[in-house]
Amino acid sequence: MPTFTSLDELTRFVTRRRFLYVRWSRCPERDLTAVSSTDDLTGIRLPGLSASPLGIEDWWGERPADVWGARRLYDYCHLPRVKDARTRPWILHGSEAARGPDNEPLVRDVEPVGWIADCVIAEACRIVTAQPGRWGPLDRDRPGEEHSPARPSRMACCSFSRWLDRGGDGPVYGRAHRRSHTRPVPSLTPACSRRSD
Repeated sequence: MPTFTSLDELTRFVTRRRFLYVRWSRCPERDLTAVSSTDDLTGIRLPGLSASPLGIEDWWGERPADVWGARRLYDYCHLPRVKDARTRPWILHGSEAARGPDNEPLVRDVEPVGWIADCVIAEACRIVTAQPGRWGPLDRDRPGEEHSPARPSRMACCSFSRWLDRGGDGPVYGRAHRRSHTRPVPSLTPACSRRSD
């Protein structure tokens, strides 16, 4: 499966094709055996894979597409910490079958499209941090002191970048993983050879 190595490349692709989603998981092969996510709270099997839509809504107008894409990627960048350090983002094409308990799309008829390289997520973090509003990832498990309204995006982005520098091993926010890893888990996506301007 190919890898998107810049946010600009990913944004161009998203503007040309409809019904694209980003999913954070270990790999498509594991997901496609059942094509069903599980509700963490109740354990209920859901009628599709939970994913975030990448399509740009009409109300966004002529605003920068890269800001839209960056926000969609950034919202769940905490998942490698709270789920599994081997969790990585990938793009899929599919059809929405239902909505999950967090109102997220549950996607079926899944076609894996490509991995998203780590540096694209770091680039998304930088773009989100540069925005005038206050924003943080959709993370219920962040330590209490990091819920402060003062610059949550910057704290999360810096933490994510440091986590990448460590090879994706250990806690992002300085707290123990729910799962232990005795050695760094290598990235499933190749190092970026270029960045968008």
